[in-house]
Amino acid sequence: MIEAARRKAYGLALRTRRIADREYHFLEEHQWDSRDRILDIQKERLVRLLCHAYKKVPYYRSIFENTGLWKAGDVDLTRFNQLPLMSKAIIRKNFEALKSYDLSARRWFYNRTGGTTTGEPFTFISDYEDGWRSGGAVLRWMNGWHLIRPGDRELKLWGLPLDLYDGSFSLRSRFSNWASGVTFLNAWRMSEESMRRYIHILNKTRPRLLRGYVTNLYELALFAESNGLAVHSPTIICSSGGTLYPHIRRKLETIFCCKVFNHYGSREQHNVAAECSHFDGLHISAFTHYVEVIDENGVSCPEGIEGEIVVTSMTNYAMPLLRYRTGDRGSLTEELCKCGRGMSLLKKITGRSMECFRTRDGRIIPGEFFVYLFGVALDTGIFSKLQILQKDFDRVLVRAVPGVRDKPEAALEDEIRCKIRVVMGESCAVDFSYEQDIESLPSGKFLFTRCEMETGGSSLLDGSK
Repeated sequence: MIEAARRKAYGLALRTRRIADREYHFLEEHQWDSRDRILDIQKERLVRLLCHAYKKVPYYRSIFENTGLWKAGDVDLTRFNQLPLMSKAIIRKNFEALKSYDLSARRWFYNRTGGTTTGEPFTFISDYEDGWRSGGAVLRWMNGWHLIRPGDRELKLWGLPLDLYDGSFSLRSRFSNWASGVTFLNAWRMSEESMRRYIHILNKTRPRLLRGYVTNLYELALFAESNGLAVHSPTIICSSGGTLYPHIRRKLETIFCCKVFNHYGSREQHNVAAECSHFDGLHISAFTHYVEVIDENGVSCPEGIEGEIVVTSMTNYAMPLLRYRTGDRGSLTEELCKCGRGMSLLKKITGRSMECFRTRDGRIIPGEFFVYLFGVALDTGIFSKLQILQKDFDRVLVRAVPGVRDKPEAALEDEIRCKIRVVMGESCAVDFSYEQDIESLPSGKFLFTRCEMETGGSSLLDGSK
C-alpha cells in the first residue's frame, strides 16, 4: 500500500512540472515520425535557438554576421557548420559575453563539470528548463524504451560528494529520492566492505533499473563473481560515464543476467543518445540535440568514419553552447534502426577513458572522483588541462597545464592533497607537475586518470579480467 502511494505521488509530481511533462509527451509522439519529419522538427528548434543567440547573446552577434549565418534578418542554416567550434577555453575566456541578455528573467544556476574526456574543468550556466527538458524528460523517455516507468525502483552507483565532504543528503533530497524510487550508492567508496554491502542492498531493494559508471559496474560484477555472491537480476542495466567495451558488456550481462544498454551524455549536454533493445547504435535525441562528427580539420566525417563528436544542445537558452567540442570520438550512420524510430544513430562512441585507482587495502577509486574534485569541489579555473596518474599505491601525480597563472598557490596544492587523501589514504604522497601540454594516446583518446601500476586499471581496456 505504501509502495503504491509512493508511485502515485511521484507520478502526480511529474505531471505538475508542465514543461518537462509537455516535452516528454512530444518526444513520445514524434519518435516514430519519418527521418525527414524529425529533421524538419530539429531544424525548426535549431533555428529558434540561433535566433535567440543572435539577438540576446553578445558573443555570437558578430560571429553570425561574419560567417553569413545571419543574413537579411534570418538564419541561413547552410552556414551553420561555418561557426567556430565551442570549447571550454572559449567559455572561460568569454563567460560574460556568452550569457543571455534575458538571464534575469530565467531560473538559472551555475553548473560545474570536470571534463572527463579532455581533462579541462570549467563552469557554465544552465537554466532549469534545460534540465527539465533535455535532462528529466529525455531520460524518462529513454527509460520508457525498456518499459522502465517513473517511480520504478532504481539503484544508482554514482559519485556522491556529500558523503565525502559535506555530510549527507538534505531532508528534501532524501524525500525526493524515496518518492522517485532511487537509491544512491557511492561509487567513490568502492572497498570490498562497501561492495559487499552494495550487493546486499541490490538484493534487498530488487530494483528494475541498475544505473552507474561503467568502471564501477564492472568492478562490482568482478567482485560478485570472485566471491561467489548471488545477485538480483534487474530488468536492465544502464551504463554511462565511459566506454562500454564488448568484454565489459558481456561480463555484466553474465553476472547480472540482464541486458546492458549504453547511454551517452554529459553534465554540459544532459542526455544525448541511448541504445534501444535492437542495439543498432545509440539513438540521438534529435529533438533536443544536434550532433556532428568532424575530422581534425573541422570537416564533417562521412558515414561510418570516426571523428570528434560535436554537440549543440537546443534547450539551454541561458548560455547557448553552439557546436560544443565534447572531446569524445565516434561515428554516425544513416541507417534506420530496426525498432522503427526515425532518429539518427551514433554507431559507436570511443575516446572516453578513465582508469580506476586502487589502494593498498583493496579499495577501488573510480576516475569520476577526480572529475568531481577538480571540476566542482575545487573549481578555481586555474588549470586548463589535467591528468591524474597513480604511480604506486601511495603515490599520485597531478599533471597540470596552468591557466591564468604559472602555478597555483601552495595553499591550493595543500587542499588538493588533503582531499585526495580522503579516498587514497593519509599516507598517499601527492606530487604536481606543471606542463605546457598533456598528450593524448595514439588512438586520439585522452586518459583523464591513468593507473601505471602493474595491477592497475588497464583491464578495463584490454579485457584481461
